[in-house]
Amino acid sequence: MQQKKDWFVEKADDYDTKKHRTQNVKNIAKGILNEVSFSKHMNIMDYVSGTGLLLSEIAPYVGKITAVDISPSMNAILKAKSVECEVELLEMDLTTEKIDQKFDAIISSMTLHNIKD
Repeated sequence: MQQKKDWFVEKADDYDTKKHRTQNVKNIAKGILNEVSFSKHMNIMDYVSGTGLLLSEIAPYVGKITAVDISPSMNAILKAKSVECEVELLEMDLTTEKIDQKFDAIISSMTLHNIKD
């Protein structure tokens, strides 16, 4: 099996330090929280979770988040974080792989530019 390139290896360490990025994600989370009624019984997915900026904002309102991202370097940053709910991390590419789980909701931010088609 060919090793896939980690496109974020040079960006991961300081990804969360960019104020424009963190403020953008806070605004996205606020919009999601205004529109969706979450509960502690819910298991949701964060698709292309990156370092967990979005899921960290949503975590206090749900029981579990399955974080899905292909980047080992971004996942390493997320693994080191303390999050206010259970987090399951899946390192996979959902454009080429399938997941056999059901979720109460799927959240995502800054994702579409990462998907080829």
